[in-house]
Amino acid sequence: MDKIKFIGDLSKQDAAVLEFHARASKSILEFGAGGSTQIFSQCCPETLVSVETSGVWIEVTNRRIEELVVPHTMPMWAPYGAHPNKQYDLIFVDGIDEKRLDFALSTWKLLNSGGVMLFHDTRRERDARNVLNTASTYFSEVRSVSLNIDGSNTSVIRKGDPLPYVDWNHVEGLPPWRYGHDLTKSIHDIVD
Repeated sequence: MDKIKFIGDLSKQDAAVLEFHARASKSILEFGAGGSTQIFSQCCPETLVSVETSGVWIEVTNRRIEELVVPHTMPMWAPYGAHPNKQYDLIFVDGIDEKRLDFALSTWKLLNSGGVMLFHDTRRERDARNVLNTASTYFSEVRSVSLNIDGSNTSVIRKGDPLPYVDWNHVEGLPPWRYGHDLTKSIHDIVD
């Protein structure tokens, strides 16, 4: 963590979580430029796309990256909703509050299996709910959820391949209608 430099709005714990996951990622998509962009750029991914709604933040972030005078990857800037439709190893959800959940839900399909979606500010209830809403929406692809990992303000969902459905009735040798799976059976079919 000593090698990574940034100017701005992240705790050291947040920066450590971002750096750890960015170093394992070849392609990064983020929503909300700032300290995260500076950290991601220093991890030198092949692709760094930053979605930002404020031209001022783009200018400030570009200037700060250049001021750090370290090897880096410059971000490709994209307006909200116009980022490249490709696969990413890491997706970071920050940016303006009212668009965070929509960004997470709409970009989940772009996250590689084995990749991570990071959420910032998850010590706030609204942002913690964004994590849980995303995890519950895509539950069959979620491998793990870690809230406020390592004392940070950042939570992580790790994505995996969709889990196949296991019919526990079959596994346990029970009839298929057990536990209400087949609601078309009448009480007479069950009793007979």
